[in-house]
Amino acid sequence: MIKKLDQSDYYSTSNDMDDELLKNNLIAAFNMCINTINIYILEYLENLLKIKQDTAALKFQRCNYCHRL
Repeated sequence: MIKKLDQSDYYSTSNDMDDELLKNNLIAAFNMCINTINIYILEYLENLLKIKQDTAALKFQRCNYCHRL
């Protein structure tokens, strides 16, 4: 899965409130896009494998675990 952004991923030298608000809005928008991509990937796997979403998520987690070994 794609990593979500958080405050530590964004470097800023400004203390301006507008810059902080813009930064937070950009991070929120990026994370919404990532959530959409991850949902699409899971739905694609579900349709491709013709299995329920819970089962697809479980198999996907097992697959990721096996690759880490």
